[in-house]
Amino acid sequence: MFFTLISFAQRGVNYQGVLRDSDGSELVDQDISVRISIISGTPTGTLTWEETHSVSTNQFGLFQLEIGKGITTGNGSAGSFAAINWGLSSHFLKVEVDEAGGTSFSDFGTTELIAVPYALYAESAGNGPIGATGPTGLTGATGPTGV
Repeated sequence: MFFTLISFAQRGVNYQGVLRDSDGSELVDQDISVRISIISGTPTGTLTWEETHSVSTNQFGLFQLEIGKGITTGNGSAGSFAAINWGLSSHFLKVEVDEAGGTSFSDFGTTELIAVPYALYAESAGNGPIGATGPTGLTGATGPTGV
């Protein structure tokens, strides 16, 4: 079982999850590996970005990481997380976990990244009321005559 919370930070994406065993008990104080993929177009579309994280769960089985700050695998069409063209198409987040902290990842699912409130606000932030025109500045010096 897996619970997630995603929120966008300034230069990355905050991600939280709770890791549980097959009986539903939290996996507490455990070192794990997480592989994050950003996929463009469809859930099985083009791999755009991929990175790994080594993190630990806490006493509640909770772990957190910041997508965009992991170790790149070198896979994907974007050379860096900052180079992802978010406006090009829909993007999906694929999460894989190795509960033993290695590289034998299990697929925990893929979900679409959708707008967050900050992005919705930014869409209209420049459309506020227009203020009064300020005073005209001083006239500058005349430049040299051209050929």
